[in-house]
Amino acid sequence: MTILIVAGGTGGHIFPALAVAKEFRKRDLNISWLGRDNSLEKEVSEKEGFNFLTTKALPFRGKGIFLKLFSILYLIQSFFSSLLIIYKIKPKFIFSSGSFISLAPGIAAFCLRVPLFIHEQNSIPGTSNKILSKLSTIIFEGFEGSFGKKGVKYVGNPIREEIVKLADRNKSSSTKGKRLNLLVLGGSQGSTQLNEIVMESLGKIKDKNAWKVLHQTGEGDSDRIQRKYRALGIEFELKIFIKDMAKAYKNSDLVISRAGAMTIAEICIMRKPSILFPLPWAIDNHQFYNAQFLKKNGAAEVLESSNKSISSLTSFLEKLSIDKKHLEMMSKSCSRISLPESSKEILRIIDEYFK
Repeated sequence: MTILIVAGGTGGHIFPALAVAKEFRKRDLNISWLGRDNSLEKEVSEKEGFNFLTTKALPFRGKGIFLKLFSILYLIQSFFSSLLIIYKIKPKFIFSSGSFISLAPGIAAFCLRVPLFIHEQNSIPGTSNKILSKLSTIIFEGFEGSFGKKGVKYVGNPIREEIVKLADRNKSSSTKGKRLNLLVLGGSQGSTQLNEIVMESLGKIKDKNAWKVLHQTGEGDSDRIQRKYRALGIEFELKIFIKDMAKAYKNSDLVISRAGAMTIAEICIMRKPSILFPLPWAIDNHQFYNAQFLKKNGAAEVLESSNKSISSLTSFLEKLSIDKKHLEMMSKSCSRISLPESSKEILRIIDEYFK
């Protein structure tokens, strides 16, 4: 039996689909993956041994008029190529995790009457998933109430198996009487701005020995940040990109990060308190709403991604280095809202549909 995964664009769409695909594979299902050539999704899926099939797609929103025209042409081309692919491989169903890549294959699935299951990672659904939600067999959502309608299945966000396994063994330890480990995730988007806010705040805290920092700087900012840490006299370790995120989460007491859906899911499963800086130019401001979900549940603090937040971040870092019970309360809040069995729950619901 064959199933078709449709996912691509960014890691936030690809890795949840990968987590679900790995669960499908445990059932001895044949996995095909539809995405773009020379892409992250191709690299990831082929590494797992999945049958990779190609389509063409371009983002539509936030682009100039010429790119919009090209994206429409690619959409039409992708629709017809998807019809051919689906007809040829005859999947039992299609699982899609959104992004601009998913729209044409999703419409093709509907036209060919192939069951279509979609998953939305963010608190505000993307354009493709908004459209496909009207054509889908079942809708899964990572944040409760994202679609604002009945019948949607709230399952959380599927995350990497190595993090789930480590989370099972990661009982929140007491922070009493020890120096705290700060994990800073200056990822690929807006990393320079976030790095600057963090460095300015660390420079203002009174006790420079209160924190030990592991800082993911992103490309192009590492040398400058290294010089600043040395000048401050704070113990630190810098990484352009952290490969073993499970270990980084496990060793941290507090995480400073953007508010991408997958980062939030991983933080919650690892029971880590966080200070979140939503990416201000994220489409539909979805990172702000992602972050507010954690704040409302007492699991995170949320600050504006601007220099106005330097003093607030300084205050939080000084407060949390002293009031460690507050960190433990935030950790317990994470535990209450995490959904570590997301991939398995998606499979259970799909199984139920076919019974």
